[in-house]
Amino acid sequence: MKTRTKAVLFLCAAVFIIYSNSLGGEFVYDDEYFIVRNVAIRNLSNIPSFFINPASIAFSQLAEDVYRPVAATSYAIDYFLWFYNTFGYHLENLILHGLNAVFLFSLVNLLTGDIFTSFFASVFFACHPVQTEAVSWISGRASVLFLFFYMWAIILYVRSLKDKRGDFRIWSVLIYTISLFTKEMAVTLPLVLVLYDIHFFGKETFRKKVIRYLPYVLVTVFYLFVRAFMLKRVSQCGWWGGTPYTNFLSALAVLPEYLRLLFYPATLCAFYPSRIVNSIADPAALSSIALLLTVFASIPFVFKRSRIISFGILWFFITLLPVSNVIPLKALIAERFLYLPSIGFCMILAAILALFHRSKTKYISAAAIILAGSIAISYSVRTMTRNEDW
Repeated sequence: MKTRTKAVLFLCAAVFIIYSNSLGGEFVYDDEYFIVRNVAIRNLSNIPSFFINPASIAFSQLAEDVYRPVAATSYAIDYFLWFYNTFGYHLENLILHGLNAVFLFSLVNLLTGDIFTSFFASVFFACHPVQTEAVSWISGRASVLFLFFYMWAIILYVRSLKDKRGDFRIWSVLIYTISLFTKEMAVTLPLVLVLYDIHFFGKETFRKKVIRYLPYVLVTVFYLFVRAFMLKRVSQCGWWGGTPYTNFLSALAVLPEYLRLLFYPATLCAFYPSRIVNSIADPAALSSIALLLTVFASIPFVFKRSRIISFGILWFFITLLPVSNVIPLKALIAERFLYLPSIGFCMILAAILALFHRSKTKYISAAAIILAGSIAISYSVRTMTRNEDW
């Protein structure tokens, strides 16, 4: 059996084992509004209405905040198959998360050709405790489903360049469109494609690049127009703190907490307190500014020495933009917001360990494998205990 096949089978088995204790979870929080009290999902004939009538996507005021017709469609299909048996809803989230881990393995392997980096990046993603809100909570469906199409679209784009297949790019654009109508966080995909080209594809004429990116840009503009038209607004709420300045500082101060959740996910929470920052002299704002300046100043240095680490760093910050409250949301911070950006963190961690694994000293190489395995096991144990909360 090929190494890649073994890796994929391991990922699928690991995700099933780690999240198996989430399958008995009940409907909680927003599940009541997306599923239990939403009469529109009870008939498959209502699926077209999800695209033209936001009120059918969720019950009550929640319908005014989100426009995710593909996610609503998935709930309608689940209702048709499972009625109110939560096992089926959780099972779909679990399967999608497993497929996302497999897609990440495939993507990193396409970028690096290194099995160690590919395998452990996908393992870290699969078992990281911060993913539990997106996977173990039924209403996290939009996150796991949009990422499924998002990763698929990126892989098709990369394959279209490597294999010179124009049809792959057409499918990539179509699948990206589905991702957009699943969850708005998908809007970053064109920037990620530019990021890929800069890091891995080499030089090309400006005209060729514009032609290649144009369909993705047009689809993005079309989606943003439709979303604004359907919801009759752009933001979910007013500026945090009352002004764009306090909104910016408050959103900026969240960054250290996101990094803490990725590096040390010991304490997790469904509802994080929203702390308003009114001054740039606030320690949280200053530390975030210092961190950003340090990171971006180091990018040229990192880019020359490890393309995958540079790619992972920029992936994290770019994909975090839609939930950074540039356009105000009703939450300053949430674990589900990290489902896509955490991929950058997992790439970085796996790539750093791979550097040690390639050491000519066998003890260092073995230590890298042991450390990677230890991290994965500790993440998995924490994830399984966190599933119980959901």
